[in-house]
Amino acid sequence: MGQVYDVSNGEEYYGKKGSYSIFAGKDASRAFVTGCFSDASHLTHDLRGLSENQIEELKNWVKFYQESDKYFQVGTLELPEIVPDSPVPLPC
Repeated sequence: MGQVYDVSNGEEYYGKKGSYSIFAGKDASRAFVTGCFSDASHLTHDLRGLSENQIEELKNWVKFYQESDKYFQVGTLELPEIVPDSPVPLPC
C-alpha cells in the first residue's frame, strides 16, 4: 500500500531465494492478499474488485509491518494513478 520497509532482518524470506522475494522492490499489495504471485496483473497496488475481507486482510498485514520490531518503514512509494476505466485484474 505504498509503504517501503527494510526487510533485511528477514532475508530468508525476502532475499533472492526467499518465498516472499516477489515482493522485494515493488508494491504488490494485490498479490499479497490474492496469492497470485505469478500473474503480473496482480503485482500492483490496484485494489479494485477485492472483497471487503481481502481489504481487511491487507490492512492487518500493514498493521503487522507497522508494529513490527523486525521490519522498519524507510519510505513511501510514489505510485501511479489507477486509471478508473482500465480493466480490473481478473481473479487467479
